[in-house]
Amino acid sequence: MVKCVFLMSLKDLQGFIKFFLNLLNCRYHALTIHALASKPKQLTSRSRRK
Repeated sequence: MVKCVFLMSLKDLQGFIKFFLNLLNCRYHALTIHALASKPKQLTSRSRRK
């Protein structure tokens, strides 16, 4: 009984850690995509000025 409760809580902890890491990974990719999307705008605005 105690082993079952311990294993369930361990699985829940692993699930939470996996969810948290996926969330961080998605935020990192969103920031990267945002940075890449803003660079072409800067390049085109610089080329228009010349």
